[in-house]
Amino acid sequence: RQLVCFLALEPILLRASKRICKLYPLPSNTLTAEMLLHYQPALFIVLGTLALVAGGSNLSETAPVVPEAQDELMDSAIFDMPSVAYVALFFAFKVTVYTIVTITAISIALSTLLLVATLGLLGSTAKQAAITTWSYWRGLAFYVNDGAYNASPVFKNDTRRRSYLYSLSLILYLWDKPHYRSGTFQQDTAKNLRNVALPGTGVPLSWFAAHKVLMSALLFLGLPVVALVYALVLTPKRTISTLAAKYEQLLLEPEEWFFYWRLNCRLASYHALLTSAKGYAMEDKWSFLLEAEAQQVPISPFLKMEGLVVKDRNEEGGMGINFFKNATNGGPWIIQPALHNNATLRAWLPENAPLSTMRVITASDGALDVIHKTIPESEQARLDQVKVLSAVFRAGREGAATDHSSVLYDVDQSTGTMHGGTTNAHWYNLGMSKDMLQYKAAPSYTHHPDSNVRLTGQTFTDMEAIKALVCSAHSKMLPDVPLAGWDVAMTEESDMCLLEVNLSCNFFNGSFDRQAYFAWMDAMLASLDEKRRL
Repeated sequence: RQLVCFLALEPILLRASKRICKLYPLPSNTLTAEMLLHYQPALFIVLGTLALVAGGSNLSETAPVVPEAQDELMDSAIFDMPSVAYVALFFAFKVTVYTIVTITAISIALSTLLLVATLGLLGSTAKQAAITTWSYWRGLAFYVNDGAYNASPVFKNDTRRRSYLYSLSLILYLWDKPHYRSGTFQQDTAKNLRNVALPGTGVPLSWFAAHKVLMSALLFLGLPVVALVYALVLTPKRTISTLAAKYEQLLLEPEEWFFYWRLNCRLASYHALLTSAKGYAMEDKWSFLLEAEAQQVPISPFLKMEGLVVKDRNEEGGMGINFFKNATNGGPWIIQPALHNNATLRAWLPENAPLSTMRVITASDGALDVIHKTIPESEQARLDQVKVLSAVFRAGREGAATDHSSVLYDVDQSTGTMHGGTTNAHWYNLGMSKDMLQYKAAPSYTHHPDSNVRLTGQTFTDMEAIKALVCSAHSKMLPDVPLAGWDVAMTEESDMCLLEVNLSCNFFNGSFDRQAYFAWMDAMLASLDEKRRL
């Protein structure tokens, strides 16, 4: 009976949960409902049984799909049953959500305590790992409780570990505060992590952004457990000393691209909140194009027309026709001609590869100046404050629409020569799959897997021009923003140009000077912390 209930009610309950979350929003709106209902089939049985008991089985079979717009509610009924069933459904769902949060937090806490106790019994090396865990907790708790950046009780002379712990605490500080592009920091986090999972888990990291309590459990308890598990997986010769060293590195100095990306995101959110720097408006793609055009920065061309009509070649009766109002006329769409890779890139890539770009990260010391409201007026002085941190060529895959499906080749910014390639695809495996509970290291490439052309060793001869372009753009358009990730296209139609800029930017496994990066990050966070306390 429960199985029949599960099979019959799954699609209807999913729609109902979305409607409930619109009427009575949970912290992550429909995201929590959708994820939990997809990944916790037991919920269907519980909710379905409640619905049958409370209101019978007279359910509508033609319920419309809930639109994604926040202000739009369905006019037609989903359930043809008494309102008491609707209330019971909502109550059961909300109780289930918070039960899962509580059980998860308790489980992680017990696991972490067991970890520390076990390490303490295994000798001096393992005890050092326990001390590492305690230092992590102590430093994080200090900052979460509004401790000053430079007054940390741990890692006082280690800028990397101190800045990392402080940035983790910013997750809770920024949680419900305005974000420069997504309402609140929590909403931006949930949106950005909805398709990302720790390799081998299949669990979207956005789940932890559903509630502040759950995120706190992840920070204080989950990350130490994750570090231990991955230390066991990633350490080839497992001895107590090698495991303890790997655990310490993963907990306090993680090297995966994901952790650098999130560190950059937290810096941008914190800096935007405290400074209200105007440069953050460039995250909007239309504002970016207008400002770049005004500053005579080469960009991908856009069409200046009223709009565009796109119709199906065979549909009739008013169907299959779509109207797109151009941003030039106040519409939501940026209408641009398609661009194609230049001859050099076409020789490297498969025939039907997408437009493939180079992601170049720049940093501006002007972001430090804006904290104290002292940005230089001289254009040359602003340009001198910008430096290139890293460069990665995203070699698009065969048949892909964009270079988000690509092999990432690290580019030596001083010579333009490409080194080895890799991907981040194993971080995007969600749900139950063959990779569940298995860790697969990122693959390495010298040749493009589709064209079989060797890219390692190939050189971008115009690397100096690429660096000059992005540094000039940063100094002219957003000198008050700390980090910018530029998508540089080398095209047949428009030569070298910028497609867009990303201010919560990703290094994409590119190499960069870590010591200089963390020294700069340390100065940035220290200045922001001082401003926060004024």
